[in-house]
Amino acid sequence: PSEVVSASTFIDDLCKKKLELDGFKSELDEREMKCSEREREIDDAEANTAAKRAKLDNEIRKMEKYSVPNIIKLNVGGRIFETSAETLRDKSEFFNGLLSGRWELKQDINGAIFLDRDPKAFEHILRWLRTDGLLDGANISAFLADVICQESEFYGINNFSVTYNSNLSAAARLCKK
Repeated sequence: PSEVVSASTFIDDLCKKKLELDGFKSELDEREMKCSEREREIDDAEANTAAKRAKLDNEIRKMEKYSVPNIIKLNVGGRIFETSAETLRDKSEFFNGLLSGRWELKQDINGAIFLDRDPKAFEHILRWLRTDGLLDGANISAFLADVICQESEFYGINNFSVTYNSNLSAAARLCKK
C-alpha cells in the first residue's frame, strides 16, 4: 500500500508538473505571439521610415536641381525686375514656395523667372517688400491701389496696405489677408 501511495503521489506530482508546464507553455506561446506582433510593427516602421527617407532624398535632389541663385531676375508681364531671393521670400508665401527649389521655374528666353502678372502693380509690391511695408502713395490712384491689393493677395502677402491719392488727399487701404 505504501508503494501505491508513493506511486499515487508521484502521479499527482507529475500531473501538477504537467499543468505547471502547460501554463508555462501557454505563457511562452503568448509571449512569442507578442514578439511576432512587435517584430511586424518594427518591420512596418522600418519600411515606413525607408519610404519617408526615399521621399526626402527625392525632395533634396529636386531642390538641388531647381536651386535658385541669391539674385533673382523676374519677368513680370514683360518687364524685368531684379532683387534678392531673401527680399521675395521674407514676406511672400507665393515666393517662399516658388523659390524653395521644389519646382521647376518657368523662365523666359533670357533665363528670368516668368510671371504673367501686372508689372505696374508688381513694381509697388516689390518696393513694399524692400522697404518693410512702407509704400509712398503719391502716384497711386484708387484704381491702382485696388489692383495692387489684388496682386498682393495673389503673392500671398499678409498685412499689405497701400496709401493712394483720393482727390488730392491721401487715403489708406488695408488689403485683405
